[in-house]
Amino acid sequence: MHFDLAPLSEVARRYEDEGYRVLVEPRGDCLPAFALGLDLDLIAVKPGDSVVVEVKQNRSDLDHDRQLASLATIVNAQPGWGFDLVIIDPETPVEKLLPRSQEPSAAQLQQVLARAEQLLASDELPLACIVAWAATEAAMRALQLAREAGGRSEPAELMRTLYALGHVTPADFQLLREAFNHRTQAVHGLLTPDLDATSVLNLIGVARRMLASAGQSDLPN
Repeated sequence: MHFDLAPLSEVARRYEDEGYRVLVEPRGDCLPAFALGLDLDLIAVKPGDSVVVEVKQNRSDLDHDRQLASLATIVNAQPGWGFDLVIIDPETPVEKLLPRSQEPSAAQLQQVLARAEQLLASDELPLACIVAWAATEAAMRALQLAREAGGRSEPAELMRTLYALGHVTPADFQLLREAFNHRTQAVHGLLTPDLDATSVLNLIGVARRMLASAGQSDLPN
């Protein structure tokens, strides 16, 4: 578990209100045969319907769970069983900020990218990467809006959505993934041994291509 039992108890009550008998964190003999040895959050059972319920605090927890898809496949393959996923806090920190914030203009984003280039010329690689990523993330949201792509605004999920819909090329998607890792390392004060000037320049290029695709390629004054 990645959080205390309070969220599980809240979710359990929802299922109980629907007539299910709920087991919280079932273990040992309480597990169905197909789930022996697995760590489950909840099992909800009522006549004719049995459900394995996995509970995540937020989308970040969901992104980091590499076993969820295989668990869903196992459960859904069992006659009479289904798999439910509950996210306690579906909004990401970025999405909570967006309604109270203002998106930068195309000219402002180009200025940010120019600032990243200046930092790169001064051999400030980690800082240049952070600044370039900030503009890139805004460019992804601009492209999302321009293409009416829908989905969420959390960067990891957003870049996957844009790629899946064909708005980002495979090569640019790979550059985004690598840049996001570099940005995360730099923001948290970690070393970025794989970061080089070419990586930052490539990221700046991706951002400008996305702005152009979104119809926002204005150069700064």
